[in-house]
Amino acid sequence: MTRISKLLLASLIAGYLAVVGLVVWGMNAWRQTVVANLSTPEARAAWDQARTELSEEDGTHGPVQRVAPRSPEPPMLVLLRDYFAACVFGLLAPLSALYAFIAWIACGLLQQAGRETARSKI
Repeated sequence: MTRISKLLLASLIAGYLAVVGLVVWGMNAWRQTVVANLSTPEARAAWDQARTELSEEDGTHGPVQRVAPRSPEPPMLVLLRDYFAACVFGLLAPLSALYAFIAWIACGLLQQAGRETARSKI
């Protein structure tokens, strides 16, 4: 490996670690905010009121009959409180694939540029 290849690989790895760190940090900060906001008695009362209103609907006010949620808690609260690891993994898996693809393209472009520079020196 040349010096430039090693530098590129190191910068791609550092960039990936930075992206993963930012995603995990951002998701955790968002989780804390959502859980704190939806765990209040006011939020629980609003959720119960919305469920009650939906259960009283008879389907004549619109083209589609809405079904009242069965969950006693808001779905976003349950998702981020109980399934946070799955959410982070579900975000990091495609993000990692996209990062790997972009890194592969970048390496290919830089290798092609290096070959053309070497040919022009001959």
